[in-house]
Amino acid sequence: ASTTPPEFPVARARRDGASRPARATEESSSLPELARRAMLAAFAPASVLIDRKRRLVYLHGALRQYLDFPSGELTSDLLALALPGLRARLRVAIQAAVDTGEHVEMLAPRVQRGEESVAVLVSVHPLRADEGSAPHFLVSF
Repeated sequence: ASTTPPEFPVARARRDGASRPARATEESSSLPELARRAMLAAFAPASVLIDRKRRLVYLHGALRQYLDFPSGELTSDLLALALPGLRARLRVAIQAAVDTGEHVEMLAPRVQRGEESVAVLVSVHPLRADEGSAPHFLVSF
């Protein structure tokens, strides 16, 4: 009997909006891991994990709709990357989550995306790995 798990054609989003099948790889050949990755790609919002100084720690999803990644010197400051109209609300939401330790949601009503202006809901969730660890914040768009 073969120990290779079957490959299921689960669609996974790409940066350009197209989709392609998610496949088990040698690094991650278990079906539960394949399912976890497919669910994250399909259902998790674009998000960043930041430290308390708003420095990027981890990125997930289609962030170009919310952040600008210009050429040149790399920055890890989330606010420096935020699109016009998002930066001020993002700063307030993060600071509120830092101050209260609570989940904060805030609407940025006019975020510039090219020629159009759209409303964006920002969600900030405080996270701690354990009791003594430094706080981090999951920012979702």
